[in-house]
Amino acid sequence: MAQNAAITAHCAIKIAQPYLKTTFPDTPTLIIGWGRIGKCLSKLLKAMDCPVTVAARNPAHRATLRALGYGAQDTAHLSLKGYKLLFNTAPEPILTQSQLLPYPDLIKIELASHPGLSGSDVISARGLPGIHAPETSGKLQFETITRYLKEDHP
Repeated sequence: MAQNAAITAHCAIKIAQPYLKTTFPDTPTLIIGWGRIGKCLSKLLKAMDCPVTVAARNPAHRATLRALGYGAQDTAHLSLKGYKLLFNTAPEPILTQSQLLPYPDLIKIELASHPGLSGSDVISARGLPGIHAPETSGKLQFETITRYLKEDHP
């Protein structure tokens, strides 16, 4: 699952790039969720000198984020002001359509398995590994199934 999250993060950046009017260093980005995909995505974006803020509900996670050099927000009190790019990785509604409405220029990309963002301008990007990196995704699936079959299962 962690390897699949890394592939998803690479594909998410590939999805976002054509929508940007700036380079990543000039694209303040908010990632909602500090799970597997959020961690991989924030690391890749930071390596591209992108200013990244991650929204997490757990105060310990927010402290860790700040210690790692990321911005941090509480998911319960999100502010979208100043961001150009938003990735949602949380599989639950965090922002309502009315909260997103005042930000028509914000590029909103939904990566969660269950929709957390809604609206006509939200880019749905589920299942990215199989769509945008089928060879890498297929190799990972093969390795996972092979490893599972070699393990002793009751």
